[in-house]
Amino acid sequence: MTAHRTLARCAATALLTLISVAPALAQFGQDDMVVGISTSPDTFLVYDAGTTTWSNGPGWSTVFMQTVTFDNANGISHNASGNLLAANFGSSFTGFEIHNLATDGSANSESIWGIKTLTGGADTERGSGLSVNPSNNKIAWAAYDTGSIFVLDYNAGATPGSGSGASAGGTRKTAWGNGSGGNGVLPALLTAKTQGTTWLNDDVVLAFKGDGNLVKWDVSGVAAGTDSPWAPNDTASNWEIINTGISFDAAMTSILYNPAIDANHIYAAVTRAATPFLSTLYAFDYNSGTGAITLNTSLDLGNDPNNGKVLETREIAFDSQGNLYFSSFAGGSGNDNIVGVFENATNLANWGAGANIHAFFVDPTYVNYSGFDIGSGASAALHPGDANGDGLVNLSDLQILGDNWQSTTAAWAQADFTGDGVVNLADLQILGDNWGFGTGPDMSFDEALTQLPGAGVAIPEPAGIALLGCGLVAIGLRRRAA
Repeated sequence: MTAHRTLARCAATALLTLISVAPALAQFGQDDMVVGISTSPDTFLVYDAGTTTWSNGPGWSTVFMQTVTFDNANGISHNASGNLLAANFGSSFTGFEIHNLATDGSANSESIWGIKTLTGGADTERGSGLSVNPSNNKIAWAAYDTGSIFVLDYNAGATPGSGSGASAGGTRKTAWGNGSGGNGVLPALLTAKTQGTTWLNDDVVLAFKGDGNLVKWDVSGVAAGTDSPWAPNDTASNWEIINTGISFDAAMTSILYNPAIDANHIYAAVTRAATPFLSTLYAFDYNSGTGAITLNTSLDLGNDPNNGKVLETREIAFDSQGNLYFSSFAGGSGNDNIVGVFENATNLANWGAGANIHAFFVDPTYVNYSGFDIGSGASAALHPGDANGDGLVNLSDLQILGDNWQSTTAAWAQADFTGDGVVNLADLQILGDNWGFGTGPDMSFDEALTQLPGAGVAIPEPAGIALLGCGLVAIGLRRRAA
């Protein structure tokens, strides 16, 4: 018993020392949200699901983010610990470009792809609707000016979440549209409309045409072309047009398939060009075996009952609990809906007159094309000790456990590996047992307890002495061999 008490004191000393000398950056966690706000200057709003608070982003250097998405890793869709990809709508000055934003709490960011840069200023194609395929190696987006779909090869880089090292290129592009969603060599999207995209698997991308039908494009047989000029490089055989039975002229669409949340349905939001705008949510049945897609149900959003403001969709995203959120237009007068929510949307029995749809965040900020995503982080099974859901058990997980030592709150609940409601020695035991999972340890667990997470710098005296004096908790912990 005495040995156990000594071990517990040493573990607590080690973790509390870690907290005091190396406070963590505000890393993104499960169900955190990012909203791109089209104000001047352009900025972001960030929702911390652990503390249920909103704040401005860390200061990423980006502009006019009409579309935002977390990428994927190790089977985790919309991984909050991966890269955050954001893209500006573009203008005659910039054209469409894609940025990689850090999710480790820093303000690091980089531009990884841009039309005007690649074409020497000759092309100012604008776009929206970023999405990343499950294997995290392709990005799709929809062009505003030509009604085309672009697919790029994507590399998340050696340090996902750091805001550096990612890349994109090797373009595939469909033919231009003619404004009606048809014509051209291939069926194309409507022009002068902002469209969403989503991936059904690693090779098949889906988009709403804007006239009510869906376009399914298989890029598995389409070789990546050069980034300039933008010549279409597909054949009609790779296309399928899905007649949904819906007919309208949509001003903007967003479409989402997240099999980690709901493998049997595809969800979409459509804002029609009416006065005032009218937004409708759609749920489609999807058979991944046959590829069949059929409309199941739909629901007009109308006004929020609490403030009477129009619930008008821009981009949609699921949290890990199956609640469907959407960014919205806000006119900047009074309390306007920035983010709305449809609770328990994956239960299609809830779609109807009694659906629980309401504003989740209201603010007098003017918002127009507001990119939006949630780091849902949903995965079939996270490995024990993997607190941030990136498929590894390493320094980042140790930092999270240390930051929440003795915590009984919902914040970073992943660090409570035992599920007993508190982050404690038992959780440290599990992390130590699984140390190095994913890539193999680059240092022993003993060494990790004396390092600033991610920095590789030893904790200075006397903190290091305190840890070493406890034997680094190594005596009492079973762990993977270094």
